[in-house]
Order: sequence, then structure tokens, then C-alpha cells
Amino acid sequence: MKMNQKKAQKSGSRHRLEAYLAAGLGSCGLASSAQAAVVTLDLTKAGSNQVDITGVNGGAAFNFNRRVDNWFLPGSGNRLHVQNSVVFVTGLRSSYGLEFGTLGLKASPQAFSQGDIIGSSTSTSWRTGSYNSSFKVTTTESPAFGANTYMAMRSTVGTDFYYGWIEVTWDPNTDQFRLISAAYEDTPNTAILAGDTSGGPAPVPEPASSAVVALLMGGAALRKWRKNKNKQDAQEPSSESLAS
Repeated sequence: MKMNQKKAQKSGSRHRLEAYLAAGLGSCGLASSAQAAVVTLDLTKAGSNQVDITGVNGGAAFNFNRRVDNWFLPGSGNRLHVQNSVVFVTGLRSSYGLEFGTLGLKASPQAFSQGDIIGSSTSTSWRTGSYNSSFKVTTTESPAFGANTYMAMRSTVGTDFYYGWIEVTWDPNTDQFRLISAAYEDTPNTAILAGDTSGGPAPVPEPASSAVVALLMGGAALRKWRKNKNKQDAQEPSSESLAS
């Protein structure tokens, strides 16, 4: 009877140990499997109204504005305005939940380099409107944007943020800008790298707290199991003594 109880206790301890380790390792595996979903934008048919904004100054004639509905993230309602000296403003204006990363001053779109992180931890001033994100406002001009230079953008939907980038050039000597390419991350509250179109694995998040707890409990259970096993092995008679 005692031998059966001991076997049952050992079996129960082993099963608890296996459960702890499986829970911890399983949760860690889930935490590292997240995939980014980068969506590239067609600037020749931008937005739900399919506007071609690839020309000089977005294809807008002098003193005209080109409006792009649902600029990125279909159905979000955000809106991009491409302005060519409209009310002395040249560059990009945003509305309806669309924001650009700026330095917080008039005509100060922040220049990002390829590979820079654009997300919640990005140090930038998110602004809507035109005075901050445009390249030129009256006599105030942004420094030049050369090749492989990006502006950060995000769209707000409810309490979620969607992040993206737009590759641009700007020459203050000619008052001309061009929009080269753009993309966004369609997973809410997930960072994107400037210039990234691969849609590869997202940065691996830290294991969930439940996984950490499970692993710690598994480690403690393993030490206790080994200690009890050694103690039981020392106390149990050998098969030879039982036979005698």
C-alpha cells in the first residue's frame, strides 16, 4: 500500500513538473512567433480615389491641392493633402486621423534614415495639419531631403495607432518635392522600419509574464522533484533485500 502511494506521489510530481515546463516553453514560443505585415502603397493610384502623386510636387499644379482619401489603411478615413504653394504652403498636409512626425516647428518634417524605427518609442512630435509637416510655409523652409530620406506617419483608429513611412525628396532651391514610395504596418501598435517593404519577422517581444512564472515554477519543481527522488531512492530497500 505504501509503495503504491509513493509511486502515485512521484507520478503526480512529475506531471506537475511537465505541465509547468510545457506552459512556460509554450508561451515563450507564442511570444516569438509574431510576424510583421508591411503593406506597400501604389503612389500612382493612391488612396480610395486613386490619385497619381508621383509627379513634381505630387503632380499638383501651382496654387493647387491634391487630396488623397483613405491615404493609407483602407477605410480609416484619414486624408493626405499634397499642396503646391496653396496659401503659401508647399508640401504635405494631413487630416482625419493622419499625422506626420515633425520637429514641432513650422515647416519642420523630421527626416528619417533607412532602417530607423517608427513607432510608439520614436522620438518625434506627431502633428496633423500643414504648418509643421510641409516643406515650406511662407518664408520658412525645411532643410533639403535627399535620397533615401523618409517621413514618419501614423493613423489613429479608435485607440490604436498604425505606423508607416513615405520616402520623399525636397529641394528648397527649386521649391520642388517628390514622393517616391510609401508603406505601412497593418498590425496595430506595431513599429515599422523606415524603408522596409519586406514584411519580415517583427522584433521578438519579451516572454509574457505568465510564461516567466511558469518557467520559474518549473525550475523550482524540478529541484524539489530531484531532491525528493534522491531521498526516496535512499530510503527504499533494494530489490535484493526484498528478495531475501
